[in-house]
Amino acid sequence: MMLNTRHFNRWDAVFFRHRLLRVILCVFVFATLGYSQDRILYGDVVDIDIESGFEFDWRGGIDPEGNLEGITPYGDLLPAVCKTEAELAAAVQERLKTLLREPKVRVRIVDRSNRAVAILEGSVRTATRFLISRDVRLLELIVMAGGLTDDASGDIQLFRPDALNCDKGTSGNPSQFTNIRISDLVAGKQAANPLIRSGDIVSVRTADEIYVIGGVENARSLSARTQLTLSRAVAASGGLSKRSDGKVVIYRRDQSETKLIEADLKAIAAGTADDVPLKAFDIVDVRGKGEGLRKFVPILNGRNRPTVGQLPLKIVDQGLY
Repeated sequence: MMLNTRHFNRWDAVFFRHRLLRVILCVFVFATLGYSQDRILYGDVVDIDIESGFEFDWRGGIDPEGNLEGITPYGDLLPAVCKTEAELAAAVQERLKTLLREPKVRVRIVDRSNRAVAILEGSVRTATRFLISRDVRLLELIVMAGGLTDDASGDIQLFRPDALNCDKGTSGNPSQFTNIRISDLVAGKQAANPLIRSGDIVSVRTADEIYVIGGVENARSLSARTQLTLSRAVAASGGLSKRSDGKVVIYRRDQSETKLIEADLKAIAAGTADDVPLKAFDIVDVRGKGEGLRKFVPILNGRNRPTVGQLPLKIVDQGLY
C-alpha cells in the first residue's frame, strides 16, 4: 500500500507558513519597539551608536556613581544607571542637539554578564546564584532551584541591598527586608511572589531543630515547627534502643545558662508523669542503663551550608515568552 505524500506535504507547508509568520511578527515587534525595557545596571557594558556622526559613537561601562564611565564625547557626566536603553538614547540625543542636526541615537546593552547575582539559599534543594537578565519572580527561581526541602520553616526572607538594582528603599532605609509566608506564595497571592532583582538575597528559613541523641534506634534532629513532646520525639527517632532504661536528660538553653530537665519515659508511658513539651534547640539525651549525667553539655554540629562562591550559577536570560 502506497502512502499519499501530498497530504503530509500540505501540512508541512501550512506548518512552515505559521512558523515563518511568527518569525516575521517577532522581527517586526522588535524593529518597532527598538529598545528593550531592561534597565541599565552596574556591571553592564553599553554601546551608543550615532547614526549621523560616527565620531560620537561610544562603548563602555558604568562608574561607581552611576554615570557613563570615563571621558565621553557628550560633555559633562551623563547618568546612565537605572535608565532604559530608550531613556539613555533620549538623554544622549539631547546633548548632541547643539553639535548635530537631528541626531539619531541608538543604545544597546551589549553585555550583562557582570551584573550582581541574586542568591537563593536555605531550605531549597540546590542553593543557587542567578544572573538575571529579564523579569523573574520568586516562585520561578524556587522551581529552578529544585523546590523547597522538608525542613523549611514556612518563612522566606528577601533582602534587597541599596544601589545594586533600581528598586529604592522606603522609610529612609535604603536596604529592604521583606518577610514572605510560604503559605501565601502557595495560595497564589501576588504580594508573596515579588520580582527578584540583581543583588537580592533570598533566604528560605529553616525550621528550628530539636536533637535526640543517646539510647534511641535512630539519633536525629527533628523540626520544631509543630509542638513536640518528649515521648513523640523519641518515637520519631525509632524508639528506645535495647541499652536504654528510659531515663532522659533534656538540655535546654535559657539565655546565658543551660538548664537540665530529667524525665522517665516509662513513667510517662504509665501515666504517672507528665509528658514534657520540647522547645527549639533542646537536646534530648536518652541515657543507657547505668549511665550517669554527662560531664559536659553535648556539642552538636550545625548544618553544613556551602559558601556563596561554591553555589552553582544559573542564567535567567531574555527568552521570548
